[in-house]
Amino acid sequence: MAKFNYYAHFYEMTVGPVRHSCRSTLEIVSVRDTNLVRRSAEDAGMLLERIPEAVVIMLNPGCSSPFDEAQELANVATARIATHARSNLVLTHPDKSQEKIEALMVRKQLRHVRVLNLFDIRQANSEVLVNTIKESLGLDGGVVIPNPPPVKPYSIFSPKRTSELRARLNGQQMVVAAWTINAALHPFFRLVYEKLSDFPLQIHGMSTRAFFHPSWKDGWVDYIVGNWPGA
Repeated sequence: MAKFNYYAHFYEMTVGPVRHSCRSTLEIVSVRDTNLVRRSAEDAGMLLERIPEAVVIMLNPGCSSPFDEAQELANVATARIATHARSNLVLTHPDKSQEKIEALMVRKQLRHVRVLNLFDIRQANSEVLVNTIKESLGLDGGVVIPNPPPVKPYSIFSPKRTSELRARLNGQQMVVAAWTINAALHPFFRLVYEKLSDFPLQIHGMSTRAFFHPSWKDGWVDYIVGNWPGA
């Protein structure tokens, strides 16, 4: 029996000549919270108004998809991306990375976690993702991403989405940084860390600005739980 329900917002975005399938926020909710789950089924967008017990920032959505693929047709135009209409938050299949988030939630008895991403682009292959990002910046495959990099609106850390980032953090204090240690993307990590420093947050993860992804680090859950503030 499932322990958690997943709700997410899916959309498409055109950057230059390329149209990307994307997912922004992912809300993970314990099914034990029956009232919240019932209300979420009626109006999943209400989850965006809650302050979750933690926000986990990961690299990108991977192969996550909605239960009903037809709901992907509820796309959001680039110019309106900061709004992310409540009605577009839909029941979602998690990807493998969420198994580690589930384990963390069970260990820490968390009922609601929000997952944000450095990049909203749905791409399971990290090498392809890096090349896609470079192409969107007008860079050849072998060119190093400049530091600081320009940030396209497929990232919630884009200046065009500042109000959305503020709304998704929504007074949250506990942020788990879990994006990746991929060296090719390091300029983005510095930018994101500095952007998060604008908020009064407890940022939790490894001791450097490049944080291990849950699926790529053995013992990730044990590490996070063992170093949880107040543990």
